Amino acid sequence: AEGVSNKYPRPGIGEFIPYAYGRRTYGKRPLPAKYQDWVREDNAGPGATRRVVIRFMAPVLLLLLPIGFAAYPSVGIGTAIIITMPIFLGALYFTFVFDKSYRRATLQRNGLDPALADEAVRMKHEAEYEDYERRHGRA
Repeated sequence: AEGVSNKYPRPGIGEFIPYAYGRRTYGKRPLPAKYQDWVREDNAGPGATRRVVIRFMAPVLLLLLPIGFAAYPSVGIGTAIIITMPIFLGALYFTFVFDKSYRRATLQRNGLDPALADEAVRMKHEAEYEDYERRHGRA
């Protein structure tokens, strides 16, 4: 996946595709332990949401493009877009809705703490949280 640091070993294409799409066909098999740092960075690091959206929207586009091109000669480009847009927007919406759940499940499936999916948000607001705790006497 783009954006993930190259300092960790990456899975090959034969391991990456089942990893990226959930390995639902043959049970929940994790990637080998040597990839755990990469999995953590992929699901909790910068750009994790963007990578999930790209991974899930690519197959949707591959399915919708032929529909749009098939409809174009008979009904025109505007109608072809109108036909495919609700499906595309619905898929995009649900990709964002289930992004964190998917990343948590992927972390858990690979033997990591699912709470790591919130790590970036926690780090972003850590100073604000500590300030709140200090001001209100709980620190």
